[in-house]
Amino acid sequence: MKKVGFFMILGAAILLLFGCAGNGGLGGVSQEPVDDWFVTLLYDGNGDGVYDSMRNYFYINIDVNADNDGYVAVALDEDGELDQEKTATFSMDRDEVEFTIAKGSTIGIGNYLYNLTGIFYDVSTDSDDLMAGDYEDNFSDDEGFWFAVRYEFPTEGVAFEGYNPLEDREEEIERLIEEKTGYKVDLDFSELTK
Repeated sequence: MKKVGFFMILGAAILLLFGCAGNGGLGGVSQEPVDDWFVTLLYDGNGDGVYDSMRNYFYINIDVNADNDGYVAVALDEDGELDQEKTATFSMDRDEVEFTIAKGSTIGIGNYLYNLTGIFYDVSTDSDDLMAGDYEDNFSDDEGFWFAVRYEFPTEGVAFEGYNPLEDREEEIERLIEEKTGYKVDLDFSELTK
């Protein structure tokens, strides 16, 4: 009986040790956020409780760093190429996430340093994964709600001007955001291509 107890304790210890590997245990940080993301900053323009005014938006790629103990985030342009004007950082602890997205290093016209904090909602289908929370701009008093969804850049030859692939998912994303966060949003991704 003592042997059975010993092996049960040993088995539980191994499960605990390797069970947390996805979030920084022996296996390094979680691979779940690795991908291209579309990040949108919204504010409630008329004070009716619906976040319907877009402050800014970004394309971000997140990858695991070489040491497998953190993340590397880079800003991309609408073609999926490195955006030299912007810098980004990303970290995740369990399901809590933090972004910084910056343009310029000092206060100036068109410059910003957005701090985004929120939650990673890992759902059953990767394409429905959501990150969302609150943001503020260190260079101004801008603040509001942000969210990020996985983004697949249109392949060359398939993409056409004036179309964003997220336009077909507006209602679906609105429902997902309200279900997961309680925030009401009204999205119009056609704004991105005007």
